[in-house]
Amino acid sequence: MSKHRYVGNPKLQNVDGVAKVTGQARFVADMKVPGMLVAKVLRSPHPHAEIVALDPAPALAVPGVHAVITHDDFVEHGAFGWPIRDAYI
Repeated sequence: MSKHRYVGNPKLQNVDGVAKVTGQARFVADMKVPGMLVAKVLRSPHPHAEIVALDPAPALAVPGVHAVITHDDFVEHGAFGWPIRDAYI
C-alpha cells in the first residue's frame, strides 16, 4: 500500500491554470462591449472634508464623459440601500 493517498480525483487538472498564471485568462472586468460606459467615483483626498461646491463643467468638457452624477441627482429618490431588511437569526 502506498504511503500517500489522494482526496478526490488526482487525475483532474485545473483547465485554466496556465492561462491564469500567464495573464492570458479573460475575466468579466476585462470584457468590453459596444456602447459600454464606465463609472468612476471621485472622493475628497481630505478626511472628514465637507464638499461645499462642485462644478461639473470641466469634467463634462472632457471627451468621452457622458454625465456627472452628484448627490443632487438623488434628492427626490428618498430610498437608499437594500429594499429588503434581513431577518435576524
